[in-house]
Amino acid sequence: MESERPCEKVPIPGTDGWMRVTTTHGNVFYAQKKTKRSEWDVPEEIRDQVDAMQGRPMKRAKIAEPHDSRHTQIDTDEDENEDQDLTPAEMFPHEDVEEAASSPLTTAVPSMQTQLSLEEGRALFMNMLTSLNGSPQEVNPMAPWDRELVKFVHLPAYSALPSTRDREDAFNEWCKLRIRENKQRKRRQSESRESNGPDPARELYSLFKHHVVSTRTSFEDVQRKYKSYACFSQLSEQKAREVFDQWMQELQRIKRSLAQKADDAFLRLLSEKLPTPAILRGNAKLEMPTKQQALDMWTTSKKTPGLVEDKRYDAVGSATRRAELFVSYVQSPSDTPTEHHSRTQPDPANRSLDSSHDEAAARQERALRQRQAQVRREQGRLHGQNTAARKDVVLEQRELEFQQLLVDSVRDACIAWEDAQTVLQRDERYKPRDNAQDTLDDASKRRFFDEHLQRLRRKKRDQLAQLFAKHVKDEHGREQLKIDVDTVLAHVRSDDMFQHTSLKRFVGEDAGAHRSLFTTLEREYQAWDRQRHERARAEFFEMLKENAFVDFWGRLQKEKEQHAKDADDIRIAEDDDMDPEEKSIYDMASHVDISEMEAVLRNDRRYRVFAHVPEQRTEWIKSKAKPNLVPGIPTNVAELCTGAFVMHAGGRGIKENRLRPVASPRSVQPALQFAAGAKSGTSSEVGADNRPKNSDVLSIALPSHVFGYGLGSDQTIGS
Repeated sequence: MESERPCEKVPIPGTDGWMRVTTTHGNVFYAQKKTKRSEWDVPEEIRDQVDAMQGRPMKRAKIAEPHDSRHTQIDTDEDENEDQDLTPAEMFPHEDVEEAASSPLTTAVPSMQTQLSLEEGRALFMNMLTSLNGSPQEVNPMAPWDRELVKFVHLPAYSALPSTRDREDAFNEWCKLRIRENKQRKRRQSESRESNGPDPARELYSLFKHHVVSTRTSFEDVQRKYKSYACFSQLSEQKAREVFDQWMQELQRIKRSLAQKADDAFLRLLSEKLPTPAILRGNAKLEMPTKQQALDMWTTSKKTPGLVEDKRYDAVGSATRRAELFVSYVQSPSDTPTEHHSRTQPDPANRSLDSSHDEAAARQERALRQRQAQVRREQGRLHGQNTAARKDVVLEQRELEFQQLLVDSVRDACIAWEDAQTVLQRDERYKPRDNAQDTLDDASKRRFFDEHLQRLRRKKRDQLAQLFAKHVKDEHGREQLKIDVDTVLAHVRSDDMFQHTSLKRFVGEDAGAHRSLFTTLEREYQAWDRQRHERARAEFFEMLKENAFVDFWGRLQKEKEQHAKDADDIRIAEDDDMDPEEKSIYDMASHVDISEMEAVLRNDRRYRVFAHVPEQRTEWIKSKAKPNLVPGIPTNVAELCTGAFVMHAGGRGIKENRLRPVASPRSVQPALQFAAGAKSGTSSEVGADNRPKNSDVLSIALPSHVFGYGLGSDQTIGS
């Protein structure tokens, strides 16, 4: 649709620049270029001028014919510029004016001659909206007010209400009524279609009847082929399967009936075209032929003229079935088949046919019963699983509900179970609703209560541990293992964290201490202090393991003692058994003092924390320097070292299984130089007190194969 543009602008006499604008779609609005204001309805300040202008014929001045094209172009440009001065947002209350009526309607809004009440005006306004239903100007009840306003603003009934707010309220009320009316109409139409429409199940059965002709067809094949049919899609899968099963049963019955009729017609054909059974047996010189003999007779008899050509011959679709019917015909004791068919008792052929049908029906019935029993067992198993799963879910939900009840209601870590029950029973979550059986027994409730108390107590102990750790530090912020208990507890009791929390109640020091008091502040501090000492001792021994200096000299001392013991046992002189350099490193190990090891460790926090027990600390270092077993050195004879230690077996007639250090000038000399300097105090690297001058860490530079535990070549070790 072509966009809506102003096509006629008529100034309104006696106003301050107001114009009456008519659009290309025949819609009329009022615009003031000075203030860029536009209104669909007549503004109150110019209503008298508009009424006066509408009361006399409007004469539009015609522009004189321009003398040349240049003047025409100028006039056109001026008109376009005037149009551009009034932008669409300024000229129209809404941009979507293209939905306006295509045919021009009344361009003026006449004043209502009679004064109407508000209710009468609302009724007239809503009737106006209803009258547009079914026309091109029909109002959409789902659209907003300013989008639909252009459709009815030019109608006389628009002025039935005095203000825009009243019109918009009436419009909204009409939209609600219109939407409700549309919903009711759609509901009635749907109910009418359902009541008058055909039965989907009957239509689906008719569909199966015309298209499904084989009993071997499965429901999945039918569903895949006919699922787009309306009768199929309107039914659920279960209902469609039931209709399919009904047709399958009917189809089987029909096929059995047709097969029975075809068999009877074939037997009549044999009696008409062939001799009697007695004559056939006489020709074959057989009193009662066997099945194989009867089949041989059938090979000859079916060549009888007119037998194969008869339509009753092909009605029996299987050659095997025709042979079986001929066998029953030949073995029949009746002399005349026509008499046999006239008797009330069925002939042997029919008896055989009925017997085969009965056996098939019995097999089908037996298979059906077995399948039903299997289905019942499977359903029972699934029902049991579902019941157990539901019980587990209900129990889990009940446990979560009770645990949440404990979190909400029990905040005292010292409360007893009997007292807690009094508080918990006030809440509806303590017992199931509607007096149902509670899936959570009393023992489980007590267990959850104890677990909840343990969590509360752990939180309290964590808070106490923070207080204890805060008040066992010295003025430099370092932890002290030896500190007066009364001093610590006095500081803890005066701490704001202890005073303004429930810690006082936890240790039984508040005014309303609970009767089930189980701990005190002193007891909690003693337990925390024991754990602190154990942790500090473990860290001390871990420090000794990490220190390469202590580990190295301790292992050398142990090796020297072991070597001297072995030398005494085998009675071999030390000079013959050891190299001079090897003896030197053992001598150095024997002269390394504990104070030198302590000098290496003195800057470690884990060492300083035991300053109050120096004797105990020295004993621990000695136990590391002279261990019962040499750590880091393999003692199994099957393990061969590739570094500083090698297997010494059979050397110079010595029959022994032990490890000894490899004497190497490259590996021992740095150690000798360091040891000599450290002991004499003449080295420029150490001072007279056997400690490094400018370092808190004692270091030696030795090749990695001297130590044998994975250091790189010529690395510095120390602590």
